Parts: sequence; C-alpha cells; structure tokens
Amino acid sequence: MLEITPTFEEKGDPLYIQLYSFLKEEIQSGNIKTGEGILLFKEAWFEK
Repeated sequence: MLEITPTFEEKGDPLYIQLYSFLKEEIQSGNIKTGEGILLFKEAWFEK
C-alpha cells in the first residue's frame, strides 16, 4: 500500500483523506502503479 506517513494534523485533513482514498482505489484497481501513485500523492499533497 502507500508508504506515506502523515503528521497527526494531516491525517485529519479532509483533502488528505480524499486524496489517499482515491489513489488507494486507483492502485487496487490497477489503473495506476504503486510507485506512480506515491509520486502523484506527494506531488498533489505538497502543492496544496
């Protein structure tokens, strides 16, 4: 699964939850690879 360790504040952030859930579903369905998912997540999260 995604190997990203959020801070306590990030875990409760609705955007974090939405983004994490979306990418987790995409990876599980095979639409994107795990490595790509982690990069997309980091890119989206740090640009928020």
